[in-house]
Amino acid sequence: MPRGAAVGLDETGQEKKAHANAGVKRRHMGCGGDVENGISTVHLSYVRENTGHALIGALEWIPREHIAIRRGP
Repeated sequence: MPRGAAVGLDETGQEKKAHANAGVKRRHMGCGGDVENGISTVHLSYVRENTGHALIGALEWIPREHIAIRRGP
């Protein structure tokens, strides 16, 4: 990696009022200052001194119970 460059990792939360959206769960939301319904997203960036930054990727955190496989009735 060039001198003055780094990779940045950031977690961000966003309040959501809906209950049925993928990833929405009651959790502590820093933006709301309390436990609210919301989603969490992780962002990965390439940062270069005196140049700026570029988003490499983002991933929404999905609670395990939202992706569990249901078998049978």
